[in-house]
Amino acid sequence: MTEQVTEYICPACGGPMKFDPESGKVKCEYCASLYTIEEAKKYFEEKNKAVANAPTISEDESYWTDGDETMKAYKCNSCGAEMVCEETTAATSCPYCGNPAVMPQKFKGMLRPKYVIPFKVDKSEVKEKLEKYYKGKVLLPGTFKGHNHIDEIKGIYVPFWLYSGTVEADMHFDAEQISEKKTSTEKITTTKHYEVHRKGTAKYVNIPTDASSAMPDDLMDSIEPYDYKEMTKFEMEYLPGYLADKYDVSKEDSIERARKRAENTTASEIKKTVDGYDKVQERTLLRRVRYSGEKQEYAMLPVWLLTTNWNNQNFLFAVNGQTGKMTGNLPIDRMKQILWILCSFILSFGILELIVKATAFKPLLMIGIFSVIVAFIVNIILRMTMKPVRTGSEAMNYVQNDKKPVQLSVKQDNYIRTTEKREKIESNKN
Repeated sequence: MTEQVTEYICPACGGPMKFDPESGKVKCEYCASLYTIEEAKKYFEEKNKAVANAPTISEDESYWTDGDETMKAYKCNSCGAEMVCEETTAATSCPYCGNPAVMPQKFKGMLRPKYVIPFKVDKSEVKEKLEKYYKGKVLLPGTFKGHNHIDEIKGIYVPFWLYSGTVEADMHFDAEQISEKKTSTEKITTTKHYEVHRKGTAKYVNIPTDASSAMPDDLMDSIEPYDYKEMTKFEMEYLPGYLADKYDVSKEDSIERARKRAENTTASEIKKTVDGYDKVQERTLLRRVRYSGEKQEYAMLPVWLLTTNWNNQNFLFAVNGQTGKMTGNLPIDRMKQILWILCSFILSFGILELIVKATAFKPLLMIGIFSVIVAFIVNIILRMTMKPVRTGSEAMNYVQNDKKPVQLSVKQDNYIRTTEKREKIESNKN
């Protein structure tokens, strides 16, 4: 036995309807009729209510397990086919007739998102973005662009928890002011030692953490930020034509990720206020952090996912469905990587040797060491362009006051002592 869904069928011609990013309206794919969100909501409101409030059937009739995934069956009202989806699926399309289907029961009560950011990037733009993404990637294997094929492009409204709150950090530092002077026989290094105390607060608004266990956290973090000015009240009429999942990661389980990002940014900004010193080291064991005014709100944010296959390897790319920002890790041609390392070393070595050629002293060992460092840095930079996906570690984009992120309540710099180090200077006289 299967459950029902709401299918978004055009009132004018009976064709499938989907949300159109260009117009911001619900559009019929056959007759091109356009309906505002409010018009579509009014038309489908009774159908959604009827489906959402339909009697719940017994669990053993509607659910079953396929490996590690819990699956659920829904009936397509147009063609009568049975759609089998993951239990968290909240919007999809019938694989037989293609009609968009929304599961209103996934948005009842606490399951209903408060906000949504509608898609602005159309599917037709996504392939172009992938082609542009390959450009400038000098370590990309030559056959990758021509021989990889796109297995799937799907637009998904991904569930997110948006964290807001105030972070207060109490931090202590050891700081030093260092000065040097030379005499004819000695180099004297004088160090003034200080104990520094800072305490400050920063307010954050809507730090996003994806609430779907199926979504890689680092991939979702890497397509930030979203423009919250375009965030609007959630309506199911934004979903037709796209996939959607309801959350399966609770806000309690996701809050630590958001807190850590906020703490890192607060600590970094507080450390910037410890200025006027030559060396600063935090006493990390003394750091105290307090969170207040916390809240988490449920939202749906737009993401395009692309899956490609090359050399029997799958590569996953994500596009921010609002801003168009794209990310995804790419394969590395090892021979090209070695060639770039060697070229960087040789070029650096040659330039440095020319610089010191006019002098009598030629520190070839030092030139070699410096050239190795240059080649190492070039390799890191090139690898980062190929492997840009990173877990979010800061939250600067979400500070309430980005011009003055931290409000200090304690600013103390206490002088402790002065130490002196004397080193003899050997004479060069014969």
